[in-house]
Amino acid sequence: MPSRASHLRHGVEAWLDESKLSPKIAGEFEDSALLKIFGEAGHGVFPAPLSVQSDLERRYGVRCVGTLDGVVDRCLAVTPAAKHLDPAVAALLEGLAP
Repeated sequence: MPSRASHLRHGVEAWLDESKLSPKIAGEFEDSALLKIFGEAGHGVFPAPLSVQSDLERRYGVRCVGTLDGVVDRCLAVTPAAKHLDPAVAALLEGLAP
């Protein structure tokens, strides 16, 4: 599981409570890469965004076993002030505008 301090952890726990599921927690991780490696080694399942599903399957040899409807995670992008933003960062920021 992600660490207790993570936004994703709270969403997963709420989903588990609503679904009346009580999984055995094999580990808690601050580092998402370590969480994925733990899952890759066959020690359990882990939450990850659907947007990176194919990359995770290719890179870690894991597969999606289901989705947690309504669970979302936050992502922060910190960039230095610049006259010209990198096009990828500009596209991300534009997609997030209300």
